[in-house]
Amino acid sequence: MLEFQKLEDFDRWLSQQVKGVEGYVRFSREDKESRELTLMIPADKLAGFIEVLKKQGEFESYSENTEDVTKAYRDMEIRIKNLESEITAVRALLAKAKKIEEIMAVRAELNRFTEELEITKASLEDLKQDVSYSTLNLIVVKEKEAQIGEDSSFKNLGKKIKDQFIKAFNNFFTILIKLFFLVIYLLPYIILLLLVAPFGLKKKQK
Repeated sequence: MLEFQKLEDFDRWLSQQVKGVEGYVRFSREDKESRELTLMIPADKLAGFIEVLKKQGEFESYSENTEDVTKAYRDMEIRIKNLESEITAVRALLAKAKKIEEIMAVRAELNRFTEELEITKASLEDLKQDVSYSTLNLIVVKEKEAQIGEDSSFKNLGKKIKDQFIKAFNNFFTILIKLFFLVIYLLPYIILLLLVAPFGLKKKQK
């Protein structure tokens, strides 16, 4: 998911990028707050295209569909050859037909095979594109504006006060720790001084 402040700017930018890699938009659904897109990007340019998208903002996820269409492609080629053979055979029958009923029946069959052949060839052309293109599904949303109490100067001020308080507390705690270790370090000397001091006083009194 990508976030943009102005979706209109994104529309223009994306159009340029897709054309730049010789891709196209297969599906687009738009509203004021978001865009849902299905892009067809040349398979060898997909990785670079995604890197360009990542540079435009927070890029959480995308959906890429890559299907193995090799078998379907071969099956369609075989079907086209079979239809062409059927058409050749039907045309031969049409040339031999003499009765009107036979001619009409053969022509109807010829028309059916011809129509199916044209549809299959068109499907094969579409499949050729699918072989060389990857499908990229994107969701783009409008960047939310800052609201008072959510992402404003009030929230930032509270955060600064909290950070300063934590910093002051940490400094105070650090000083206490240092004083504690200083006392531990000086404790033997203090004890020794307390033990020796009475003897010194007695000598002075004598």
